[in-house]
Amino acid sequence: GQTVCIEQGLLGSPEFRDGKVLDPGVRVVGGWVAIPQSAGLAPEWGRVSRGSLRVTWQCVGDGWGIVPASKQTATLKVLKEEVRACNSCCLGVQAQLQTVHTQLGEAKAKLLEQESALKELSERVTQGLAEAGRDRENIRSELFRELERVRFQNSEQDPKEGEGRAKRTLLLRLAFLEPPGSVFDFGLISVPPSLGPGSKTPLPNPLRLLHLRANHLFNLPHPAGSCEQCPKSWLPFQGSCYFFSAQGATWVEAQSHCEGAGAHLVIVGGLEEQGFLSRNTAGRGYWLGLRAVRRARKIQSYQWVDGVPLSFSHWNLGEPNDSLGREDCIMMLRTGMWNDAPCNSKDDSWICEKRHNC
Repeated sequence: GQTVCIEQGLLGSPEFRDGKVLDPGVRVVGGWVAIPQSAGLAPEWGRVSRGSLRVTWQCVGDGWGIVPASKQTATLKVLKEEVRACNSCCLGVQAQLQTVHTQLGEAKAKLLEQESALKELSERVTQGLAEAGRDRENIRSELFRELERVRFQNSEQDPKEGEGRAKRTLLLRLAFLEPPGSVFDFGLISVPPSLGPGSKTPLPNPLRLLHLRANHLFNLPHPAGSCEQCPKSWLPFQGSCYFFSAQGATWVEAQSHCEGAGAHLVIVGGLEEQGFLSRNTAGRGYWLGLRAVRRARKIQSYQWVDGVPLSFSHWNLGEPNDSLGREDCIMMLRTGMWNDAPCNSKDDSWICEKRHNC
């Protein structure tokens, strides 16, 4: 609106010259400081006259009120102080935020460093386990080769002398090559499954058991010379013939192939037979005659094709794991270790076994 003033004030004063804008919406009119009433200030009128303030009612306006210049100046001064205090407060908050930001950056860097260290440690542990598994298999292979060599030497020299030497060699090697949980595991011997899974009973004389084990291994029957020779492409070992296929098939197809040849998928009875099989894998994986027995979709046990429950085993590290709940059939890896796999997989060959006809 417009402001109409009757008296003219100190138009020549530099502080309050006519028309000067002191703030948005606040200006000097005829020596008076005028602001809109919409600014929320009381409609007061004042005038600067020779440094003193004189209140008058001679100025009227439409939508405007006129306040003394001194009051406006004091108000502006208060506002400036408040703004200055707010700026100071904001600077303090900004400094605090910067400190927190720096601390968060340092914490993030430490977390990344720890994550990297944990990842490196995990890789080292995984690599160490893999190397330990390979070393164990190399030692086992060495043992199997040594047993075969000793048996051969035993057959060409005095039986008693050869048997004694073979037993001594076997005792020295079996003492540290048997896996955890075996008969040599800290003086404990595994109890048959019928007495409870995982049950163990103290072994009073581990050395005596070692001798019994050696006697058993070296008293196994050898194929008689009068036995019928194994068919072509079949390998003989301790009274049985073995066929190592060169093509892949499912477990059921593999068993069918063996039955067609008057045999069955191989049943592994112990370390010596396992050693023989491991030496003839030819870099392939082979189905064994072993399957899981499930009840309510959970594996309860493992059973050979002749119905005999599993006793001797040669599992790979971490197996069997029944991945996705569908690995019911057992195969032998190229390393000789056992692994569970889906029965419908055609990635593996198979090994057939049948007895000599004597």
